[in-house]
Amino acid sequence: MGLCLAKSNSHHLVYLYLLPVVLIAALYNGRLAILCAAIALIGADYFLQEPLYSLANDNPLEYGDLVWFILLAVTAIKFIRGLAPSRTKKLDAGSRYGWS
Repeated sequence: MGLCLAKSNSHHLVYLYLLPVVLIAALYNGRLAILCAAIALIGADYFLQEPLYSLANDNPLEYGDLVWFILLAVTAIKFIRGLAPSRTKKLDAGSRYGWS
């Protein structure tokens, strides 16, 4: 029975992929985080959902988990990008050398 419970909850491990996506959104930019979310979505489908090592799913409801993951990832990326300060500095030619 314990093996059955562990196996049924293993498809929720897809949400562990949100941590790197949020870190990338906070440290770099939103476009890179969206790309990483798409890669995480494919990786989660391939490695975590039955049948393993295949992009096909036995249960069509598992696609719902993937859709919720991508919606949550995009929402988290937008939220983090709104909170994180802008890292881009517009430099003109004179400010690089301390000229006004």
